[in-house]
Amino acid sequence: MTSEALQVERRNHVAILTLNRPESLNAMNQELVAEVHATLDTIAEEFPEIRAVVLTGNGRGFCAGTDMKAIADNVGRTNTRQASDPRPRNIGDIGPHIRSLPQPVIAAVNGVAVGAGFAMVLACDLRIASEQARFAGIFVNRSLPPDGASSYTLATIVGPTVAAEMLFTGRMYDAQWADRVGLVNSVVAPEQLLPDAIALAEEIASKPPIATRITKDLMNRFAPALTDVVELEMVAVGELSPTEDFREAITSYMEKRQPTFHGR
Repeated sequence: MTSEALQVERRNHVAILTLNRPESLNAMNQELVAEVHATLDTIAEEFPEIRAVVLTGNGRGFCAGTDMKAIADNVGRTNTRQASDPRPRNIGDIGPHIRSLPQPVIAAVNGVAVGAGFAMVLACDLRIASEQARFAGIFVNRSLPPDGASSYTLATIVGPTVAAEMLFTGRMYDAQWADRVGLVNSVVAPEQLLPDAIALAEEIASKPPIATRITKDLMNRFAPALTDVVELEMVAVGELSPTEDFREAITSYMEKRQPTFHGR
């Protein structure tokens, strides 16, 4: 299950997944997205031998979201996929995929978690942050809607008022702020992040695995299916991606300048 971009370690009943593109703050390209989905499939199949999962990143970032260079390269291109073609699993589907696992998943947030990376953190069942962690629902800065079902999951964790602030402003927030608003379970020193996350995963893994799986299922039973949320988010992407504001957001990011939006 291990590749260059995604490292997977097994410690007894715990699986540790490490995003490993540190030069890009673990931004997700198509290859890494596919690898994450394939690995999550395998982990689900290995229940109850794998009973808890830790998700983290190498280097200064947890995950900087979608690889912006890939988006910039595709701005203005025509989508050749036919409406009847099955939709491939993309970065926005990772959140629902994490939530659908029978195992509890712990996000060990080592650094910046923005955009789709932030959505992955929100989809996890528990979140431990390093003192160096940073969080942003940066989608609006790219003239995009939230993805990864974060338009729903964020509000369920921190409440609608805090969620509105994060999603309408796209601001970056530090770990201490995230702790105050209940976004994370705890904040620890950087050197303690992975040991503490693994210790929590091992504690969970020591419990009856079927009871843990059923408990996770019950906690999510009356929530909307995150796959449905993602489909609505993708409709919104379709509305925004042809706009001048979207092109300006991506172009200004690549040119490292402040964008100017005109509502067109």
